[in-house]
Amino acid sequence: MAGGLKASLDKFKDLDASTVSKPASLGDTTGTSSQPNSPKLHSAPGGMAAFSGQLRAANDTVRKLEERLKQHEGSVPTLRIDARRVRFSRSANRHEQHWKTAIFRIFKEDLKSSGGNVVPVLVRPVSGDPDADFEVTYGHRRTKACQEEGLPLLAIVQPLTDLEHWLAMARENMHREDLTPYELGDMYVNALHDKFFENAAQLAVHFEKSRAHVSQAIKLRNLPQVVLDAFPSPYDLQYRWSDELSLRLAANPKPILDQAKLLAKKKGALSGAQVFATLCPSIKQASTSPLKLGERVIGRTVFAKGRLQIQFEPNVIAPDRIPDLAAVIADFLRAK
Repeated sequence: MAGGLKASLDKFKDLDASTVSKPASLGDTTGTSSQPNSPKLHSAPGGMAAFSGQLRAANDTVRKLEERLKQHEGSVPTLRIDARRVRFSRSANRHEQHWKTAIFRIFKEDLKSSGGNVVPVLVRPVSGDPDADFEVTYGHRRTKACQEEGLPLLAIVQPLTDLEHWLAMARENMHREDLTPYELGDMYVNALHDKFFENAAQLAVHFEKSRAHVSQAIKLRNLPQVVLDAFPSPYDLQYRWSDELSLRLAANPKPILDQAKLLAKKKGALSGAQVFATLCPSIKQASTSPLKLGERVIGRTVFAKGRLQIQFEPNVIAPDRIPDLAAVIADFLRAK
């Protein structure tokens, strides 16, 4: 969305932030970040109509904002603001490691040579924060670069509710070609944490994504920190690894966590694929072994894809003895 602005930014009027009054909201909703209790989306019993209405209104506001930016209307002026007075959104999905990459260093040099960002960021005003006057909706990378280089930040200021703020950020992120599974998972988790959506199924419908896609992204985002630290970067995580990692962590976490700690000590020595292969070594095809009591075969064990099944022959164990067997297995697992 921001890329389309570059060719005709001179149609905007550059103004000093201190001389401009706060712009009016683009939609019917009037809440800003100074209203911490702005409506959340939820679908509790009887609340589905409210959910749909809030979502439609917020989407309409964001679409109007996008359209006005595309048309470069002078009623949405750019401001030169102090980058040091801009805080990051809690929902920002740029991982801390990104700021240490060579790509970001080159990006900062480019911004420095042009005296600041040419494509404006979108911010919303905040109140009650002694360290910030604005919060980034999108453009976190440009904001971070200007902060580190001591450059003024070219910005469009719009009062947005929490929901409008998140939707605008999400829609902008969807346009990024380099958006990784981890970043998407971070965005989804934040939306659910802030109760903009009741569950992952609602979120999947809104973004026209499959439930499996949303589930995999969320699983990657929710991996234990020690596992994330084992990879060169969370950006290296791939969707197809999510189910296997989650399955093995749920079944027997200790071997993976112990291995992850060792890998973290030599971070960067292995690629993301190599780290995954080390954490989740290939499992042989299903293997079956007889279960004997003396010379009598009373059942069999079947091991496949990390799962162990114990199958007994008919009438070997009476139903009332099953709790006793479960207790023996629990004792065995605790003993290891």
